[in-house]
Amino acid sequence: MENQRLTSVSCPAKVPLFLSCSARGPARFVAGASQAYVLMQEAGVPLNLRFEKGPYGPYAKNLRHVLSLIEGHLVSGYGDADDKPWRPIELLPGVSQNSSSVIAAHPETQQRFERVARLIHGFETPFGLELLSTVHWVATREGACSIDEVVTETYEWIDRKKIFQSDQLRLAWRVLKEQGWLPTTLILARRSEATSPSRGPQDIP
Repeated sequence: MENQRLTSVSCPAKVPLFLSCSARGPARFVAGASQAYVLMQEAGVPLNLRFEKGPYGPYAKNLRHVLSLIEGHLVSGYGDADDKPWRPIELLPGVSQNSSSVIAAHPETQQRFERVARLIHGFETPFGLELLSTVHWVATREGACSIDEVVTETYEWIDRKKIFQSDQLRLAWRVLKEQGWLPTTLILARRSEATSPSRGPQDIP
C-alpha cells in the first residue's frame, strides 16, 4: 500500500520538492514548496494544481494531497497535512542524491526544471520565492503591465505584501521579463495603447 501511494506521485509532481528542498537555500518550508510548484506549473509541468491568491503568494489547496502522499517517503515534516506555511519540511536521507537521476529520466521535465532553477537563482529563500511568484501572478493574472502597476497590485493584495520594497519588486519584474516569464503580448499591447492617439468625444460613434 505504501509503495502504491508513493508511485502514484508522478515525477513532475516530485520535481518541485527537489527544487524547494535543495541544498541551494533555506526554502524548506510549506510556503516555499508551494511557490516552487507554482513556478513549475507555469513552466509547463502538468501538475493540475488550482492556484488562487493566498497571504503568502499563490496557493493551491489540492497541493496538500501531493505533500501528504510523499510524507514519510520523500519528505518529513508535513505531518498532519495542515496549512502552516512556515512548517519546515526536509528531504529524507538519500532522496536528494537520487533526484538528479529521477529528473534526467524525464528530459522535458528536466528542461523545465532548469528553466525554473535559472529563474530562482539568487531568490532561493521563502522571501525570494514569494517575491517572484507574487510579481508573476499580478502580471499574468491581474494584468499589471508596468512596474508601477506591479507595485500597486502587490500592495493591494494584502498588507503583508508591503514587506516587499519597490526596488525588490522592480528587480523581480526585470528578472522575470528578461527570462521570458512575462506576457509580452500584454506589454506590447500596453505600449501600443500608450503611443496611439487618444480618442476624443468626436471619435465616439
